[in-house]
Amino acid sequence: MKQIVCLSNEAWSHSPGRTQQLITRLKHTQVLFFSPSGSWREIRFRAKGRAVKPNITVYPLPPLLLPADERYGPLFRLEQLRLARFIAGRMEEHRFRSPLLWCACPEQVHLLDRLDYDGLIYDCDREWDDLPPAWEGSLASAADVVFAASPELAERLSPCSGNIALRRTLCWAGPAPSTGIWTCPPCSMPLRRGPAGPSSSWDAGNKIHSCTGWPGSPMYIFSPPAP
Repeated sequence: MKQIVCLSNEAWSHSPGRTQQLITRLKHTQVLFFSPSGSWREIRFRAKGRAVKPNITVYPLPPLLLPADERYGPLFRLEQLRLARFIAGRMEEHRFRSPLLWCACPEQVHLLDRLDYDGLIYDCDREWDDLPPAWEGSLASAADVVFAASPELAERLSPCSGNIALRRTLCWAGPAPSTGIWTCPPCSMPLRRGPAGPSSSWDAGNKIHSCTGWPGSPMYIFSPPAP
């Protein structure tokens, strides 16, 4: 059974984002899912992992006391080392040996040299304008494969990787009743329906849609009306 360490950029949720959706669709895997802490006061990382599925265990990461900025020098590197030690400790507890490492944010490039893994995926679902471009470039260059949520993202990352796969987000929307609301939780966008309506397909009897998962997406998810 394949072992995967997933470094998510969002918490595990009942309204799953892109990373959670993709990870839960993988078969015959064991997954350690690490999510960022909500604030520097967060203490949940001290608790035991939460088994959200038989093959997926979720851990919040220790909170960062400083913003992710290399200008902090030794303090920045110390915090990254602290994160890496926490992840490595959970890997040891679950007997993960050289797993596949799944990264969802350019910040995680600073953990690569501090973790033991065999294979690297970078899943890009947005433009990270608030982070140094060199971080994402280095992460994409180091990755064995890059998943891009849109053709525009794939083109932007093409100078950094020769192995980019377009993989749109699939948003579960449940059985589609006759009435309801179209929204897009991964994009956090207000209701904005195009003239042609939402683009959707069918999967195991449930209505789903393709979504780039970043602001500007024209795709939507169908939410049934409240009872």
